Amino acid sequence: MALNFKIFEESNKVADYTADLIRKQVHNNPESVLLLESATSLDAVYSEVVEEVKKHPANFTQINLVMANNRGSLESVEALNVPKDNFYKSGKQSDLDTIFESIEKKRKRMINLSVLEMKEDHLLGFENGDNDHIYNGKEIVLVAIGKEKAKAVEALYQSQDNSDKNFAKLKDHAMVTLVMDKDAASELDSDIVDYYTYKFA
Repeated sequence: MALNFKIFEESNKVADYTADLIRKQVHNNPESVLLLESATSLDAVYSEVVEEVKKHPANFTQINLVMANNRGSLESVEALNVPKDNFYKSGKQSDLDTIFESIEKKRKRMINLSVLEMKEDHLLGFENGDNDHIYNGKEIVLVAIGKEKAKAVEALYQSQDNSDKNFAKLKDHAMVTLVMDKDAASELDSDIVDYYTYKFA
């Protein structure tokens, strides 16, 4: 498992860092397939993406953007001006099937970047679905903000010692980053927190 931790002092730094990852993905690959979870805890991330794009333009006109679930605001995401035919808002996993079926079969397509909320129940991604497209994608970013996420963060860190099926799938993935604030990291040992705290945000 290539699991990387990024710990920040404050939640706004979590939003800044994650937004920068999204913008850079679009800048580096303007034809990316993005999966963004719609969740209240991620609204600040997407708001920051809008601000990032104002400073460092990125072209979203060829992006295929899929929203997972419907638990947050779409206002900031809609401000990115993704074309209507490329913007899938239903929150359902079937939207991904639609995208991959409509693209030329010669081109192997997968999710380039998934941004997901770290949930207390360990259920990652779509609430109704097997999430195979996510686990077969290139990169997964999990976002954890607040003390209520701390036990789930600690469980993921110790995942080699439990049989959680979602964490087991993450262990098999090539590139997973968990971005969190100090509150979400509060159940981890202090030496681990010190090691993974990102000093240069």
